[in-house]
Amino acid sequence: RSTYDQSLRIRNELHFQTGRHTDLLSLELQQQVAGRFGYEDTREMRASELFMRDYYLRGRRMHALVTGHLDRLAHRHEKRRWFQRRSLESATGGFVMRDGLLGLDEGAGRLDAGRAMLAFGYAQATGSGLSAGLQSAIREMVASGGETEAASAAQGGLFRMMSERGKVARGLRLMHNLDFLGRVVPEFGRVTCLVQHDLYHRYTVDEHTLRALEVLDELFESRGKAGERYRELYRVVADPLVLHLGLLFHDIGKGLGGGHTEKGVRIAEEVCRRWELAPERAEGVVFLVRQHLAMSHISQRRDLSDEKVIRDFAAVVGTIERLNLLTLLTYADINAVGPGVWSEWKDSLLWELHLRTKSLLAPGEETARARESLIRLLAKSLASEVEEAEVRRHFELLPADYGLFTAPATIIEHLRLVSRRNAQTVRTNWKVDLPTRCTDLHLSARNRRGLLAAVTGALTAQGVNILSVHLNTRADGVAIDSFKVRDTAGEPIVDPARWQQIDYAITRALNGEFDVEAAVAKRLHSQNSSRFRKRRMRVATPVSFNWDQESSEKSTVLEVQVGDRLGLAYRISSTLASRGLDIVFAKVATEKHLALDIFYVVNEAGEKLADESLPPIEQALQEALRDHGAESV
Repeated sequence: RSTYDQSLRIRNELHFQTGRHTDLLSLELQQQVAGRFGYEDTREMRASELFMRDYYLRGRRMHALVTGHLDRLAHRHEKRRWFQRRSLESATGGFVMRDGLLGLDEGAGRLDAGRAMLAFGYAQATGSGLSAGLQSAIREMVASGGETEAASAAQGGLFRMMSERGKVARGLRLMHNLDFLGRVVPEFGRVTCLVQHDLYHRYTVDEHTLRALEVLDELFESRGKAGERYRELYRVVADPLVLHLGLLFHDIGKGLGGGHTEKGVRIAEEVCRRWELAPERAEGVVFLVRQHLAMSHISQRRDLSDEKVIRDFAAVVGTIERLNLLTLLTYADINAVGPGVWSEWKDSLLWELHLRTKSLLAPGEETARARESLIRLLAKSLASEVEEAEVRRHFELLPADYGLFTAPATIIEHLRLVSRRNAQTVRTNWKVDLPTRCTDLHLSARNRRGLLAAVTGALTAQGVNILSVHLNTRADGVAIDSFKVRDTAGEPIVDPARWQQIDYAITRALNGEFDVEAAVAKRLHSQNSSRFRKRRMRVATPVSFNWDQESSEKSTVLEVQVGDRLGLAYRISSTLASRGLDIVFAKVATEKHLALDIFYVVNEAGEKLADESLPPIEQALQEALRDHGAESV
């Protein structure tokens, strides 16, 4: 009754806060409602996170109560035709399988943790459900306490369940729904219904963890081409238990507040000791928890053609087996964050990092013969457009593994752009990418300081929203830059006449034929004052900067994280250019209205930036982004 009353009180508070009939407890309103209900921030958690955790825990209990009653009623009133016979089959341990549901045999005695674990094992192996009576018995046993005894009795069964490829998540979800998983692994109880208030995670920590394990289950059972390479990795990992335990524990430190990775490592070490896990397995689990963010961070924020980046990461990983495990964990982790978070772009970056690292850990697997075969294939495909000598020269001017990590279709477009540019200032190629609902823009131009600022400024002035940027520069100074773009309405740009208009603006910007800064300011003013502009409540995202002098031997790496807005890439790149800095590599990515922009920069002498020069550059960027104004998507 109290849960129902609380739900009504929250609903009423939403109406009071918004002044209208609003029944959606959105992220923007949660902080306000939490304050009204007396929640306060603590050192570990925000008030809204504490409030939402209580909200979900109450809702979880209500859901369990209602579904339990419905199951019992449905079973009691089930009608059978005269020719149907009830299916009844005995199972070891005092259970019976009745009409596809596992239940307790009459007179089997009191249920304990060991027999409960046996029931979950049956459910995992057979795909059956648990009867309402058995679920009630498990809940009663859980309510009686005794976590240590439960963990000890269930340990062997849990390991057997988590050693199976393709069947892990269903059994764990059953255990979690009946609160048994929190008894076997008390540390997991701390993250049950734990909310993560950020722009990425849609689910509570426990739900995210179970969904990550479901991603691997689905991968194992799938037959499609999309996940084929990850499916093959999953089939060849030597010890799936290490991978599954690593996923189970990868976010478990969030139950203790900030700095969850190191806290998670300590928890994983303690659990492995308590379970007396073999040293090699324990080291593998702890490694996955400690490094669970490494591959997503490096693949999305670093220049993967930089040898030092790959060399440093290979030193951390150490073996092909650990590389495979970490790749699979990263694949599952990203896919489980929320709908649409996994993308072709993240897929290609993660796999590129995997292959580059593998080539260092197992040298010789990619041979010069494969490179030669690719060059001949490309030369044959472009026989009427590009000389074979020019194809070879293109490969010589780019990193040695360019052909290994770039799709042949993309290389063909690169070669066409370079060969057709001639004396033109810039040459472009447009292509609509229907799966991502974006348009790909590739361009080739002579590299120079301020090139990125001029191009992004022209795009912004034309009302083009930049979602991602990837820069490549050949040794002869020819730049080949790639952009994923949409219009201001969030749609792909599909009209060839519009492409020509944008091309013209880019050419004029590179030739210095119009004031890019003034054109951008005019566009932003128009965008912000338009009466058609959508106004939505969003979580304020402060600008954050991170300088990295270690990842690259030749450049200083700048990370900028800020709420996305039209013209953001231009504002940052033009500010860096105005300080006499060259951008030698960049990655710009936008997700859920959050931009994470990465720039590899050098000074006028082509060297890393001095530490003492960083604060004034950061101050200039702060001012530029502050002047840029509010979000305008």
